[in-house]
Order: sequence, then C-alpha cells, then structure tokens
Amino acid sequence: AGITDATIVTADLADDAVTAAKAAFSPGKIIGVQDNVLGTGAVTTSGTYADVISTTYTPSATTSYLLVHVNINYRLHGLSSTTTPNGYVQIISPTTTRATRHIQTKLPANSDNEKGFASFYAYWNPNTTSSVAVKLQFKEDAGGQFLLYDNSDYTRATTMTIFEVGA
Repeated sequence: AGITDATIVTADLADDAVTAAKAAFSPGKIIGVQDNVLGTGAVTTSGTYADVISTTYTPSATTSYLLVHVNINYRLHGLSSTTTPNGYVQIISPTTTRATRHIQTKLPANSDNEKGFASFYAYWNPNTTSSVAVKLQFKEDAGGQFLLYDNSDYTRATTMTIFEVGA
C-alpha cells in the first residue's frame, strides 16, 4: 500500500518497519519481578508511619532500576471523632521516601466509613547489587481509622510488586 494522502496509518507500515533504533529510544526490559501480597489486614489510628509490607530485593546490576507498584483496597472510618479521616501510604527504600499517596474523605457523620481503592508507584536506581529494603508504610493523622484490606477480604486486596528494569 502506498501513502497517497500524506497520512501514515498502521496499514502503511510493514510488520518489521519500526524498530527501537529507528524510534530513537531503547526501552528497558523487565528482568526480575517480586510480588508481595498483604497476608493480614492492617489498621491504624496513629499519625506515625508503620510497616505494612516489608521485603528486600537484590538487583542484578548497578544499572538496574526498580519500579515498585502498589495497589491498596482501604477503608477510612471516622471513629465517632472526625468526618474527615485520612490516610497516607508511602514506598520507602531503604530510608528514603520514594512515593507518597494521601487519601482523604468527607463523611456525612463521624460514625460513617468509606471504602476505596488507590494505586501508585515509584521508580529509582538503587545503584547496587546488594539487597535493598523496600517497604510499604501507612498512617492516619486526623483522628480516624485507616484500614488496608488483605486477601481474606478481597483477592490481592493490597499488593506491592517490584519490577527490576534493565537497560
């Protein structure tokens, strides 16, 4: 098929016509995956971060990046003390915060609760081939309760998946 209207559509391209070299970039490759699922639900009323999932990952090269993807199913509850409970979750490795997610709601009454879902990620180069600590932490600092569901509540309710991305 020839290009007759100055527009290139998918049908105008041969299957092997576009390569990474021609596209002027080199996509990374997933060279390792570690899946972590919360086994027991976690609940907090504390304004101090606490570990929810704590693991280690050993990169295969100093040039590898870690892509950490987190999914949470949660409940915010007013505990009869607030109509605006909130929760914070963060990815930390080893002591540096790599990503944070804040969740807040406005409840009709302080005895109500709200369920929800959130997803977030972090991406960095640990520049090592030694074991790297990676943690999912959470807190609630508005007088309510923040709960993360586990596998007994929903399938894969709260997860932290680590992908090692190579050059």
